[in-house]
Amino acid sequence: GVSSGTEMNGTISFCAECSCTVQFIPKPLFLKILAEHPPLLANYLAFMNHRISFLMNKIILFSIQNNRQRIACFFLGEIRNQQSSLLTIDLSKTCLLECLGMSRTSFYRELNALMEAGAILPKGQKQYLCDADALSAVLKGDPC
Repeated sequence: GVSSGTEMNGTISFCAECSCTVQFIPKPLFLKILAEHPPLLANYLAFMNHRISFLMNKIILFSIQNNRQRIACFFLGEIRNQQSSLLTIDLSKTCLLECLGMSRTSFYRELNALMEAGAILPKGQKQYLCDADALSAVLKGDPC
């Protein structure tokens, strides 16, 4: 639903795995439904918090100009998201490169430097063991 109360003009396209219905709810009705159903309100607030965190992390990631720091920031974010230092990165390399906004050559050069420093160690297909302290040091500008 649209909870911002703004008017939407134009066409919106959705891609779904199965047939579904999208319903736009006027803001007053939406607020009334949230007020009457505390679990729905809690879930909605948790969802919005997750979206805000995701967007804030994207802003931070794209504000970093140094590619090594950008990779460190990405992996530190994944450590927080997965609550583990052993990460599974399900993104394809192409998607990861687009997410980080860097070329394949730059990515591998910086990843290799982080691996040589022991900050990131590959552990099988799409798995990496990360040293959060070493990644934090790189993010703060300490050379590795």
